[in-house]
Amino acid sequence: MSGIVATVGLLLLVVIVALAAASFFPHLLAAVVTLLAVPVAVLLFALVGVLYTVFAIAALAILAGLIQTITDTFALLSASSRRNAQPPERFGSRPAQTRRSERSRIAA
Repeated sequence: MSGIVATVGLLLLVVIVALAAASFFPHLLAAVVTLLAVPVAVLLFALVGVLYTVFAIAALAILAGLIQTITDTFALLSASSRRNAQPPERFGSRPAQTRRSERSRIAA
């Protein structure tokens, strides 16, 4: 029983250290995955063998890529729906006085 507690405590410590180290990188998710990949790979290799370890890591990488793609897509969709529905101003559509005042300001 104490071996299980020690293992869980060690894994928790590895996760905390990985999160702390990843906070220094601009892409937090990529840094966490990279920093946790080695301990997880060693643990999986010891538990299930090489073939299942490679399969599990590949499946997790595909899942992480899918989640990242979906969240980026939703962010782009929400950003595009926030834009105003007004068409952009065309050149020459301003009143004549505005154009003259800008011209006099440039000349001055």
